[in-house]
Amino acid sequence: MPACYNLARWVTCDEPKELQRFIDDNAHRVALDALDAPAVLLGYAGELRAMQENWPKIKFHALREHAGQVFQRQL
Repeated sequence: MPACYNLARWVTCDEPKELQRFIDDNAHRVALDALDAPAVLLGYAGELRAMQENWPKIKFHALREHAGQVFQRQL
């Protein structure tokens, strides 16, 4: 069965407890990357907008930085 996800956003928060609450509440759509950074998987942009409104303390990132380097898929 094909995956129903079309976009992913890495998530961060200045409040560790709030980030953990977000991860727990969205466990069915959160994955960890190779460096164990959490990313939320979404079906479409409207889901992202709703999630941003419902979780104002969570920051959603299209790119992931590690050690000063930005990692993104090469096209």
